[in-house]
Amino acid sequence: MTSKRSNKQSRIPSRCPDCQGVVELAHFSYTAKVKHSGRLHEVQVERLHAPKCSDCGEIFFTTDVEAQITSELRRELGLLQPEDILRGITATEIAQQRSLAELTGIAAETISRFVNGSVIQSRALDTLLRVVLGFRSVRNALRSERESIGYQVSENPPHMTPVEPGTSFLRYLAPEKKVEARRIATKIQTQGTVAAIG
Repeated sequence: MTSKRSNKQSRIPSRCPDCQGVVELAHFSYTAKVKHSGRLHEVQVERLHAPKCSDCGEIFFTTDVEAQITSELRRELGLLQPEDILRGITATEIAQQRSLAELTGIAAETISRFVNGSVIQSRALDTLLRVVLGFRSVRNALRSERESIGYQVSENPPHMTPVEPGTSFLRYLAPEKKVEARRIATKIQTQGTVAAIG
């Protein structure tokens, strides 16, 4: 049976509008096609939890269903999940999303979308986030760079314990990507952000 994809639903109907079959929450394997960074990716979700018509098989896509698919895409691409980014912000002296935006030069609205899961970050921005959240020395270098041109970057209260440099935010990277992340970290400290990621 081939199911067809409907538009994202604001609420789940009790009956299928096409065949009047009963719509029930079900677990099933699903292959989605998702465009990211200019490429079309096939994402295999082994156990999608979604509303589905018991008769014709139509799937009703809610925000939660879309989140399951994008979470699997991030996993397959080796990108940080929204909760990883949020944990990195709150566990370090960065303190808040606005401060991460000030440090990285990424728009605060974009950081917010990364954290709420509505936007998937590019691989380049993912690497930058890992480097900034994983290395306190990089954050200090960026802070000095920003303050030299008049920006003030907020920090957590003194009692907050920062993440150890390079621990959790490098754990998903392949060995060659870890080397690249450390290279960028070193370059940021010595030459500044533009030279490192330009």
